[in-house]
Amino acid sequence: MAISFVYKDKLQVRKKNAMELSKSVNETKRQIDQLRVQVEERTRKRLETTGDLVTDNGEVVIDEKEYAAIVELKKMKQHYRSLYDNLMSVKREMQFCQHKVDLSRQKMMEEFDTWYKQCYLGDGEQTNSGLPQAVESNQEMFDKVQAQLLNNDIDTQAFYHARTRTDKRLLTDSPVKRRPGAVTSNVKNKPPTLLTVT
Repeated sequence: MAISFVYKDKLQVRKKNAMELSKSVNETKRQIDQLRVQVEERTRKRLETTGDLVTDNGEVVIDEKEYAAIVELKKMKQHYRSLYDNLMSVKREMQFCQHKVDLSRQKMMEEFDTWYKQCYLGDGEQTNSGLPQAVESNQEMFDKVQAQLLNNDIDTQAFYHARTRTDKRLLTDSPVKRRPGAVTSNVKNKPPTLLTVT
């Protein structure tokens, strides 16, 4: 499964590239917002001081600083667009690599299941969702034989089932085994560990 490792490595590189590009995109967006505020402020100041100066052709007259800020804003927007396109491309590559890694992982699991079935279960036996079937224990075999023998007498069967349920409940409910007749202490009014004097 060398392909899986190749795509895993490519995926890690793409993730690192995506993080760097995301930082660059965010930084460029922050700079665009700052430039936009500067352009709006220069426009507001121009309108307050001189008003709308218009040429004979109907074009608005602006000063050099405002023009430079507008040109810089357009350049930053183009830079942002190229960074964003690169980021989307890297994300698509990440999705492709992740898909290939998932396919390789699935194929590896299927091959392992096939190998395990051939080596340990034989060709005819089935597994339960890829896991081997447990071998029947002696206790389970004993319970089956005893159930077959008890099928003839309903009263004996009812007594036996009640007895086994009681035994199981006693074994699972009590964390400590107690001998019959043993005295157990139950402290309801436990004395305080610290004596407070008032």
